[in-house]
Amino acid sequence: GNAAYSGPATVDVSVVPPGGGTTTVLASAIPVKLHTNAGQIKKVKVTFTPAALPAPGAYNVELRINLPGDANSTNDIATSLMTVMT
Repeated sequence: GNAAYSGPATVDVSVVPPGGGTTTVLASAIPVKLHTNAGQIKKVKVTFTPAALPAPGAYNVELRINLPGDANSTNDIATSLMTVMT
């Protein structure tokens, strides 16, 4: 981010097929604690039990961080490819 932050946040986890399609929410409002300086990149461990899994296949998993008072939502999502197995 572009500003220092220290305090609570929540993370939402969802998956969407590559190229678009129906989004499946796996978990929402997972509580995390953050302590970062302006310009710092930091890994945060997020543990959850998925509410539901989509059909087997390749998906983009998206993690959205929600900070109280965050006015810049353009830097809130991290995306990575994953495979759901049978």
